[in-house]
Amino acid sequence: MLLAESFGWAGPAGLYVCVALVGLLGVLSTRETWSPERHTVLPAGQPRRAADRERHPSR
Repeated sequence: MLLAESFGWAGPAGLYVCVALVGLLGVLSTRETWSPERHTVLPAGQPRRAADRERHPSR
């Protein structure tokens, strides 16, 4: 049975709202979303993470 047949326009709209909420929870729970050091501007070619700096000490 289709959502539109069972619930009218509110069925598909509710499905899209649920999908949007799942996406929002995913964004809010991602560490990179809240990390201030991820948003700092670095010169071109300079690695952001300490692990990258260890692999490329010349940068």
